[in-house]
Amino acid sequence: MISPLYQGDTGSPFAPQLVDDSGNSLLIGLSNSAISMKWKNKLTGAVQVCAGGWAIDNASTGACHYNLTASDVATVGQFTVYITVQTAAGPRHMDPFEIEIMPVV
Repeated sequence: MISPLYQGDTGSPFAPQLVDDSGNSLLIGLSNSAISMKWKNKLTGAVQVCAGGWAIDNASTGACHYNLTASDVATVGQFTVYITVQTAAGPRHMDPFEIEIMPVV
């Protein structure tokens, strides 16, 4: 879980482990560009494509990270996160989860 995040904070990468329900990595043999992420604003319904860079840290364990961009954390609110991995067999959609971006006081 990476929540809460704070508006404008880009210093810490988001580092999920992308595995199937049996714990097998979805990243073996894939490049960084095989991973994509979108955030849906729970209040407005607006969908934001996260355009920062992904890096696969350990393909055998599914470890990877995403470097947050300023546009990713520009809007305060609650979001549902959707991650997709483009595998050789086709897209695999990870279970969505929620994050909150809070204002800096």
